[in-house]
Formats: sequence, C-alpha cells, structure tokens
Amino acid sequence: AGFTENDNPWLPIPDDFKSRNVKEQLADEKSILNLCKKLLKHRKSSKAIRDGAYIPMDSNNENVFAYLCSSKNEQEGIIINFSDQEQTLSLDLPESKLILSTYLDRGELILDPKHIILRPNEGFLFSIKN
Repeated sequence: AGFTENDNPWLPIPDDFKSRNVKEQLADEKSILNLCKKLLKHRKSSKAIRDGAYIPMDSNNENVFAYLCSSKNEQEGIIINFSDQEQTLSLDLPESKLILSTYLDRGELILDPKHIILRPNEGFLFSIKN
C-alpha cells in the first residue's frame, strides 16, 4: 500500500487501496482530503469560526443542524444535512455568501437563506453579508 514493507501490517490493508489513497485524493479536487484541507485553511483565516461565539439556529428540520459563529466583525454559518434525502429549509437570516459546500462543486455564490436546498449529507459554510 506504499507505507510499509512488512508482509503482516498491524491493520489490514483494504482491497481498494490502489484507488483509495492519498495520492489519488490529492489529484481529485472534490476528495474528502481536499475538503478537509479547504476547511482547515478557512478556519485559520476566519476569526468568527476560530474565536467567535457559537449561536445555535433553529432549522425547523430534525435532519438539519445549523449554527452561526459570530465575532466582532464577522459572522459565518454552518448548515449540515445529516440525512440521505434532499432537505429544503428557510432561515431568518440576511442574504449570505456561500463559501463552500461539502460536495465542493458549487463555488462561491449568493445564498438565499429563505430558500436553501441541501443535497443528501451536504453541508454549507457561508458568510453573512453586513
């Protein structure tokens, strides 16, 4: 698998190791590895996420977890769909800017909080326009 020369490694090596590995994930811009890298990079640059107050939001949807992080000059939000079904919700927030989706395919766009559609198991990171 590229990380040991031992014939009997401590943990079993999965059968799909040739297609599921760091080298392949680095090459796939929508991989979970690249999502984690983008989230960590954003966390380092966002005072609201790093140091801000946690403010829970009522999504009126048992499948969706939503909260804000608020600092003196920044407010950002997280919305996560924990179901395998598309979820539609409305939040009482001003117009916002989508920073990223966990699918890594939406890019930065204006988010209408009154009509949010989350795909199965999708999460949004967004900033609230002041």
